[in-house]
Amino acid sequence: EAFKMLRTNLFYTSKGEKCPIYGICSTFAHSGKSLIISNLAVSYSQLEKRVLIIDCDLRNSTVHKLFGIDRAGGMSELLAGAETNLDKFIKHSSYPNLSIITAGGTPPNPAELLASARMTKFIDFMKQHYDIIFIDLPPIAAVSDALVISEHITGYLFAVRSGVDDTKALSYALSAMEQTGANIVGFVMNDVD
Repeated sequence: EAFKMLRTNLFYTSKGEKCPIYGICSTFAHSGKSLIISNLAVSYSQLEKRVLIIDCDLRNSTVHKLFGIDRAGGMSELLAGAETNLDKFIKHSSYPNLSIITAGGTPPNPAELLASARMTKFIDFMKQHYDIIFIDLPPIAAVSDALVISEHITGYLFAVRSGVDDTKALSYALSAMEQTGANIVGFVMNDVD
């Protein structure tokens, strides 16, 4: 029910876009952002929407584990230009209408790959084939990867882990996001006792 409520709230943030793109980030790792974005994507797929999850946490990916699929052959390889056939990167989940692109191998330069012109072309292409796209992003306090693609993101969801995230670190992360013009559409409090 919580994810259905979150889904309903997101409907009002899409700015009328044909295919809104939502990124989820957090201050630190282990905040539950991958679990949140995966459940939210499943919730949208149940409305018969064509949904795509892109795992852009290229350093520490989790989405492939949640869906029981192979991590290999994902965003790292796609953005590095090793293969041009996009069909090879799209993996289908056991949920109807839900596709996934895993992170792939761990590259030496994740931020540069995400900020590349190839990423822009890829996002523009995917927006023509899906109704909604969710992007799992790395923690803000650790690296800048989540912010280099802010121009493509309709809105960011921020995962906050109860009893773990402190206000000083959260404030720092939000300040960094505001400096890039990131549109934060909401917070998800996770792991509440």
